[in-house]
Amino acid sequence: MAKGKLSQLLEKLDNDCIEVLLEHIYLTDRKTLVQLSRSSRALYKLATPWLYRNMNFNLSNQAHLRLLHRLLKEGSSLPSFIRILRIYTNTDTGDLTETLEERLASVMALIKRLKSLTRITWIGHISFPDEVLDIIRKFPKAAFEIPGVETWWTVKWPNCRGSNWNFLRHPAASQLTIFHFCPSMKSQLYPRFKRDLVQMLSRNTALKDFAISPTFVSYLDFPVMTSTFAKSNLPQLMSFTLQTMNNVFTPEELTIWGEKGGWDELKTLRVSTIHILAFIGRTPKLEKMGLQIEPEWHMHELEDHFASLPSLPSMPEMHYLEVFDSWRVCHSADYPHGYSILSPSLIRMMPGLETLRARSLYGNAGNVPSLTAAELSELRESCKNVDQLMIDICVTDGAWPFDVLDEIAHFEKLDNLFLLFHTASADDTRAFLTKRNTAIAFKYIMTVRRSAKLPIERGWSAEIRPQRFAGELENSWFVPSYTIVWTPLGFAWSSTSNLFNDKGKQDEEEKKARKAAKRAKLPKWSTMTDAEVERMRENLQNGTVNSFFAQFTQHKLYREEKRLLSLYLKEEAKRKRKNELVQKFGENATLLDVWREDNREEGHAAFGAERYEEKVEEVTEELCEETMEALGQVRTLVHKRR
Repeated sequence: MAKGKLSQLLEKLDNDCIEVLLEHIYLTDRKTLVQLSRSSRALYKLATPWLYRNMNFNLSNQAHLRLLHRLLKEGSSLPSFIRILRIYTNTDTGDLTETLEERLASVMALIKRLKSLTRITWIGHISFPDEVLDIIRKFPKAAFEIPGVETWWTVKWPNCRGSNWNFLRHPAASQLTIFHFCPSMKSQLYPRFKRDLVQMLSRNTALKDFAISPTFVSYLDFPVMTSTFAKSNLPQLMSFTLQTMNNVFTPEELTIWGEKGGWDELKTLRVSTIHILAFIGRTPKLEKMGLQIEPEWHMHELEDHFASLPSLPSMPEMHYLEVFDSWRVCHSADYPHGYSILSPSLIRMMPGLETLRARSLYGNAGNVPSLTAAELSELRESCKNVDQLMIDICVTDGAWPFDVLDEIAHFEKLDNLFLLFHTASADDTRAFLTKRNTAIAFKYIMTVRRSAKLPIERGWSAEIRPQRFAGELENSWFVPSYTIVWTPLGFAWSSTSNLFNDKGKQDEEEKKARKAAKRAKLPKWSTMTDAEVERMRENLQNGTVNSFFAQFTQHKLYREEKRLLSLYLKEEAKRKRKNELVQKFGENATLLDVWREDNREEGHAAFGAERYEEKVEEVTEELCEETMEALGQVRTLVHKRR
């Protein structure tokens, strides 16, 4: 339907009906809403609140600045329609030196005129003015978001004004419902950070989502504030994330917080094993948990603690669990070898678990805490509703651990399997993880499920992906990950190549040098003996490759080497033929001499010796005349074309 007819039909409706339709158009197609607002004055008045509901302003965009000045005109009611406001200040200060303060003043003037603000976001390296916090106090339900600032901003523009992170003392901080803090520099965790943070928590009982996840790796010490926690009224959270090696909160402080009812409404939790005991038994509504293993408190110690309890607490609502190790685990000298990544007692607390992700981010085959067949069997007995499984699988002796695959296949409701493949070296991964070996694992799982009469419904999928960290890989290379999905027509295969590179993207010269270095390690055809070349030729024709050339079957250059071998064999045949002719006729022999000798016996029998020589001379003269005539015709044609 044309836009004109649509606008005519809308104008015939009641205003309430039109607003409902405009809301739907606003959520689905903003461009259509703009076009409708231009079709008539009546529709423009009704569409204006939707057109200005969500506004973005970039301080380096002239069009945005013109719109900003339009909103600031005297008597304009447009700012009252703004509910979501985003300010982008990621601009080069060299372009904003003269007008920076004026532009910030215009933004502040706009914020002061807002009446229905629900969310404001300040993005960039220019610090937000303190007046912003004063203004948003008028909107107690508004969400204030300040994304983290990366350190390269300060390096690139050292004269820029850094972000204002010391805002916890401001009264507006007591209105926060979401607090996500991801510092990228040590200076953002100033000496009084924890004191200001605890004071903000004690003043803010409306906070529901709390997260601290630094992006830098460094240890900072914070004071212990157990007595302050005992005296303070702390909020009841629905989401809590603490992923840092710094002791921002001690286990004792978190325990006191939980005893005050702080975890009664908690649904999402992401902490390390150091702090997990402060939550066990105090989270009746917990649904999702992310657990990071630290060397100070690993799963063996956690299991010993659970064994000392008279009875295990229950988490009936838990349906998602992710467990992974810290980078300090594999680098810790006193950390036990062969540690477990999963606690059986912890699993028994979650009878309704549906998704499990237990993976090692930094381990190698031999010390990867992959789940054993016994652990998988206990998991299957304790959590009968598991339908998504992501675990590590290790290959150390060149064969799949079929006992582990057997336990995986017996999960009754499993419909999504993700195996992270580990070997002892990059070469082993490249050699073993092929489509043939992957098919062996997949077919074994399917055979076991069919024999156990377990369902394989449409959409059942499994994926095997190599898990290698770039520092151990040899330069860069492609390794495939294989996925199999059950469809009405059977299994559908797909494979993707993952590039592992410890140096990032490399230019063409580096790629050529790397390729030349690999080729230099390969045996050259020119250095092989005739017997080796002949044996290689026979093996290629028979479709087999012996052990001497087995490395070529696993190398990307195998096809190129095969082509070079074919060229070598052809050239070798020509060279042998030429040597035979030289030995028989001499180096100055012509093709006529060769023809004369090859047909000498038949010529003598047909014409006799003397007559044969005369015939050869006649043929030679005729060939010479024809050749000269042909050359003359070619010269004539060339001359005409010129």
